[in-house]
Amino acid sequence: MEDLGDLRYFLGLEMVRTVQGLFVTQNKYVMDLIQEFDLVHSRPVKLHVDTKVKLTANSSTIMPQPNKYRRLVGKLLYLTLTRPDVSYPVQLLSQFL
Repeated sequence: MEDLGDLRYFLGLEMVRTVQGLFVTQNKYVMDLIQEFDLVHSRPVKLHVDTKVKLTANSSTIMPQPNKYRRLVGKLLYLTLTRPDVSYPVQLLSQFL
C-alpha cells in the first residue's frame, strides 16, 4: 500500500479541508460539463420554475441527438449531490428520457 496523501478529487467530487471542516464541491465537474456540451459562451439566467405547469411529451418532433440529451440529464442528476437547488428542474428534464 502507498500513502497517496490527502483526498482532493474523487468521482467528480472535490474535497477541500480547512480549519472549519471538510467542504465538498463539484466545480471541476461543472466546468467539464460546460465544456463538453459547448455551453462556454452561455450566460446564466435566473429563472424560477413554475411548479403548477404540467409538461407533456410531444411526439411531433424527434430530437436530432437523443443520446446527447440523455447524457446531459445523467450528468445533471449527478450534480444534484452537491447542488440541491437544481434538483427540481433536473427532475423535470429527466421525466422525458
